[in-house]
Amino acid sequence: MPAPYGWDLRLLDGEGMDLSQITPPYRFAPNPREIYGWHFRNADNTDANTGDVNAPQHSRIFQFSSSLTGTGGFKPSSSGGAVNSVAEDSEGGRGMLRIIDMGLSDLEPDVKARITYLKFEICLNWSKTAAEGEGSEEENSKQSSSTVFLNEEQEMLFSCGLNSDEYQLTAWVLPRMLNGDMDGDGNIDG
Repeated sequence: MPAPYGWDLRLLDGEGMDLSQITPPYRFAPNPREIYGWHFRNADNTDANTGDVNAPQHSRIFQFSSSLTGTGGFKPSSSGGAVNSVAEDSEGGRGMLRIIDMGLSDLEPDVKARITYLKFEICLNWSKTAAEGEGSEEENSKQSSSTVFLNEEQEMLFSCGLNSDEYQLTAWVLPRMLNGDMDGDGNIDG
């Protein structure tokens, strides 16, 4: 959606509910769904942001949950934790928007820069439903002991921009597990 300094990222259901509103932080800092020109400039808008402006940069990770549909946007946590929590949400997912190119304007000192155009890639992923994840322990154990990866495992790894020409899945320890830092944030994604 257009915003004064760029765009606001929203993932809407058929009724117009923003399913991505559960993405933290909720207050006091730029949310990854806010993509504004001044995020990429320093505090006085004289050069690129080298860390003096606390804002997400070219990779924007956000959460979404289809269980917000019909709630009016409010989803209390069943564990008494944060409102809109998706930690236990089987209907939730995660997305990553990666900025490939953009144009900035209003680059004068002490003015907030704005984005004039944006080229990006986006990837959405979510957990399997209970029905999709059903399988006997024997089948699951057999698959984890195989050196052959399923097509869906390859799709999980290569669907969000990882180049399959440069990287390959290799089961060098059995039972194997698919894990790694898929989104480049420095944390193992499991």
